[in-house]
Amino acid sequence: MISSEDLSCLVLCGGQGSRLGHADKPLLEFNREGQSKPMVDHVLATLPKHTPRLISANRNHQRYARRGKVVGDDECDLQVFGPLAGVYAALRQLDSPWLLVCPGDMPLLPQGWYEPLLATHPEQATLLHDGQRLQPLLCCLPQQASASLRRYLEEGKYSVKAWLKQIGAAVVPAHGSVTANARYYQNINSPEDWYRASP
Repeated sequence: MISSEDLSCLVLCGGQGSRLGHADKPLLEFNREGQSKPMVDHVLATLPKHTPRLISANRNHQRYARRGKVVGDDECDLQVFGPLAGVYAALRQLDSPWLLVCPGDMPLLPQGWYEPLLATHPEQATLLHDGQRLQPLLCCLPQQASASLRRYLEEGKYSVKAWLKQIGAAVVPAHGSVTANARYYQNINSPEDWYRASP
């Protein structure tokens, strides 16, 4: 089991929100179980307690800075964008051996969703399978993966799933009747997604 003392958490909030009117999606209010608050706050509430929080964001830095240390894509010293740019920027300045990654637009993530990632393969990267599909942006990465990721980005490649396969990441199934329910792993990318995810 990877200890919380060896772990930092990264929430990916750097997207363009193109299918939601270019809104900064993680800051949009979402009602979950009677609590209406920004999606990113629902996500943060599911993360391991007492671990450093990094937030990959390219706008609204001040608002995100109230929730964790903000890391922008421009800090990765490569002219690249997208989730892997955010991951690389975080890995470059990581103070702990491991980085737990999740998107900021998954407001239905269940408590304990990350536990299988930390428990199963302590020596290699892991990514979650929700019971229906792979969730490559729900993953746990060793700090030393930054070198491989830099080479991958320099080659002009951007597929998260392909990079995780290249570094030999282990696929870990979600467990339990609650966490192994694909409904809880929805990204909110469009008004249709919002409608399906809302109570």
